[in-house]
Formats: sequence, structure tokens, C-alpha cells
Amino acid sequence: MSNRGIFIDRKSPVPLHRQLESALRAAILSGTLLPGERVLSSRDLQTHLGLGRNTVLDALDQLTAEGYLVTRRGVGTFVAPGVQKLTKPRPRSRTVKITPSETALSFLSSHVLAQTVDRVAPFRPGVPAFDAFPSRQFKRSFDVAAWTPQLLDYTGALGHEPLRAAIARRLRQTRGIVCAPGQVLITAGAQFAFSLIAQVMLNGHDTAIVEDPGYSNIRATLQASGANVVPATVDECGIKVASFQRRRAKLVYITPAHQYPTGAVLSLERRFALLDWAARHDAWIVEDDYDSEFVYTDHVQPALQGLDDAERVIYVGTFSKVLSPAIRVAYIVVPRSLCHVFEAAQEVVGGAPSTILQAALATFMENGDLGRHITKMRKKYDERRHLVSVALAELAGSNFHVDDSRTGLHLVAHLPESIRDADFTKRAAARGIVAPALSSYFYGKPTMNGVVIGYAATPASQIKSAVAALVSAL
Repeated sequence: MSNRGIFIDRKSPVPLHRQLESALRAAILSGTLLPGERVLSSRDLQTHLGLGRNTVLDALDQLTAEGYLVTRRGVGTFVAPGVQKLTKPRPRSRTVKITPSETALSFLSSHVLAQTVDRVAPFRPGVPAFDAFPSRQFKRSFDVAAWTPQLLDYTGALGHEPLRAAIARRLRQTRGIVCAPGQVLITAGAQFAFSLIAQVMLNGHDTAIVEDPGYSNIRATLQASGANVVPATVDECGIKVASFQRRRAKLVYITPAHQYPTGAVLSLERRFALLDWAARHDAWIVEDDYDSEFVYTDHVQPALQGLDDAERVIYVGTFSKVLSPAIRVAYIVVPRSLCHVFEAAQEVVGGAPSTILQAALATFMENGDLGRHITKMRKKYDERRHLVSVALAELAGSNFHVDDSRTGLHLVAHLPESIRDADFTKRAAARGIVAPALSSYFYGKPTMNGVVIGYAATPASQIKSAVAALVSAL
């Protein structure tokens, strides 16, 4: 028995059933097979090792007789629970912690190793309400989807055509997007979409402009591609286009509908200025429209892509915010001049999600279930947003200044200068609350002091107690 599995030596004079018996016994005594663990069935062992059925049964029967194994009729064979008392603890080998040198890691590796998130804590930003997922309707979509031989085959590089058509139709009607289904490319999540865009659009040392503060993962993705990443300041009207008006760059990444993390909505004046800059400098705009479905006012800004006559905008949307991150489906609306390039790149990297999942999503959209779910969640999130704001005002008083653009899935609470946001975030984490520091989103020197509060995933009944826990960190 090796630490990699069970092996049989057919040149050995030891009978095969004795070899199997010894290998399994050694695995149990060494702790490789643990008490209560299921052992491969006799049929699986027979197939895996190429042994006769009687050979395998003889070995299992002997170990059962010795008390190492127990059989549960109709369930399987397991390592006996009491065998742990019969064996000595497995000796612990001295382990040496190996820390890779900085030169051995890419920028992306260093970045992701630093990310730690409590995935069940209140106020975690960027996630929807898991307690309100439309399970029944979504399951029905799987049942209704046509399980044809074509559906079970590899899909085209762009993705499942009915889903692309449904996405294009919804984007035209809700976001003012100008596109045909042939311009929609389905990817396995938004992060993969950004990675694909970086691979297609950037050569080493090309300049890419990002918002500052901004989404840190996009900076890591762009830098991992070899790009020279340049930060551009964000204020209450969004990214300051004037700060790079005369600068040449290959692309700029923005979140115009709800800037992440500040929540600023890009003004119409700056939208046109940005489009003019891209046209003049032969540059591309990556528009991340991650949570634009949730606006709680009557003033909804159209997507930047719909204002773009020169077709310089690469639009990215996702189902992670409207349904669940577990769906892992996003999409890129590609300018017509780049469609063949993106399709070829997707063919090589293979970043499309399950075709069966895509078909279910298409059915979910075509039945109107997605639209009804978004309408329902818009009301629910607005209620949760309001409850958080009221509770902060009631429990924290002037210690927090809430900056709420009444859109998206999070708001920003600014702290007094006397309280360092990074320290406050640590104290909140100790109380079981996720409230990322605004300073952590800056590429350069932080100019804001506060925390990001995601209200969408916290049930209304838990909001006041969660806010109380957050305020106690003051």
C-alpha cells in the first residue's frame, strides 16, 4: 500500500488476495483509511485492480473477520469505528512551512492570497439575498428546458443561442443597450469575463486606467496581464475624465451605474466626455454594469454602451447579483468589430459555463421569471437599505455619515477622522460583521475614511442587531 493508493504486484509469490488484504490493513493501521470511512465496493476494487471477484471477496471477508471492516447490508463496507482504539496514532512528521518568495509569485497570486472573507457574516457587500432565491421557479426551468442531443453536446464559443437572444432582448429594453444576439458572449462568471477581455485587448505594458478607489480584483487581473495600471480619481460624480483627458491608454475600466465602492453614479456630462476620449485615442471602455438592475429612484441612467456611436464600449453583465454567485454565469456584449476575435479566444480558453445551465437560464428568462424576481428583489432591497440607514442614524448618531445613492446592493458609511477605518474593520470582524474599509479599495493614498455596508443579503429581521454589533466596534 502506498500513499497514492492500492497496488498489486503480479510478479510477487504472495497470493493476490493476501496482497490486497495486507494493503487494506496497512491503510487502516496507518490512518490512510479512517474509522467509519467507506471502502471501495468489491465491484469497484475488482474493476480498478483487475482482480477476480472471489479474490476481492476473500480479502474483504478476512478483514471483516479480524474486525477491521464492517458491512452494512445494502449500504456498503466501512472501516470499523472501534479500530481507532486498536491502532497507535499515526506519527506526526515534522513539517516545514514553505513560504514562496515574492519573486516566485505573480502579482495575481500575491493579491488573492491576501483576500480573506467571512462568507456568512452580515453586511458582506456584493452578494444578493440568498434567503429569497427563486428555487421553485429555477428548478422548473431545468425541467422545462429541452434536453435534446444538441443541448448535451459542446456549445458554440459564444454560448447557448436562446440565452444570448434572451439577454440581448432584455438589455435592449431595460438598459438601452444596442446589440444583437451575435454580440453576446456567455462566460463562467464576471471575473472570467474580465480576464478574457485582458487577454484579448492588452499586450504587455499597454496602459489600462482604473477607478481609484475601485474594484481591487480588476487591478490584479489587469496587472497580471502585464498592463501598466494607472489610477483615476473618483468623486461624487464618478470617475474624473479630466484627470486623464490627454493621456493615451488602451482601455479604461469603469462602473458607471453604481461606482464600486463609493456608490457614485457617473454623470451624463462625464459619460459623453469618456466616449469622446475613447474615440479620439482609439481606446476601449470596459463597462461593468454589475448591479444596475437595482435602482430605488425614478432617475435611471442608461448604460454607457447605448450612448456609444463609435462602438468603443465592451459591456459586462452578470447573473451573480440578480440571482446568485453560485450560478457563475456572466456575459460580454462585444463591439461588432471584435466579435470574431472574442469568439476565437473563447474557443481556445474554454470559459463557457454548462450548456444545460445556460438552457435553464434561457427558459427562466423567457418565462418572465427573471423579470418578476428582479421586481420583487428591488422592493426587498430598498426595504433593507432603508432599515440599515435608519438603524445607523438611531444607534450611531453622528459617528457615521451615510452616503447612499439609492442604487445597487451596498452603501458607504463615512467615519470620523479620529477613527481609522482599517482598525474599525478589524474590530467589526471580531464581532462577526463584514464591513470592508474604504481605504482598502484605493490604488494610491486613501482620501476617504469609512466602510462599505452590503445590505442585500442580511434579512430584515437581523438588520438592527447587526447594526448594533457594527456600532459597538466604535
